[in-house]
Amino acid sequence: MKKSFKYISILIIILMFPLVLSACKHKTKTQTSITDYTNLDSLYLNIVDKMTSSPIVTDKKNTYIAVDISSMKGISENCKASIVSELKPLNNIATESFISLEEKGMRGSDGSLKGVLIYIERIKLTSANHVNLIGVAYISNKNLISISFNATYLNGDWSLATK
Repeated sequence: MKKSFKYISILIIILMFPLVLSACKHKTKTQTSITDYTNLDSLYLNIVDKMTSSPIVTDKKNTYIAVDISSMKGISENCKASIVSELKPLNNIATESFISLEEKGMRGSDGSLKGVLIYIERIKLTSANHVNLIGVAYISNKNLISISFNATYLNGDWSLATK
């Protein structure tokens, strides 16, 4: 019995060794993330510009356009200020989240927003210099726009294309 236990223990160690080695390799490999890139601001400004120029977003029935800045990873203070100044001529609220709009009573009697909330739903790094983003303009419980953007990082800047 002791002899078979010894052989089983050795067999388990031999089988586990490749798994341990592969785990060590994965730990030392560094993953690139979206926040590793500089100049994300130009990407965010382009997306906000495209989203706010949609006819559904600029409809006169909407009393405001808000942008949820917290959904934008790695955004700079200068970019936040640029978004605020871009929305000011439209007499809009600039940097709000859904929760803060709700707390301020910016919802209608049916529970939907009285305006539009723009936010980044997803940022996914698809390769070393390509990213896919989904921008959302939430208008009401029944109405939203979702736009998929592909961007390429080349020569220190982002080039944006929509799907």
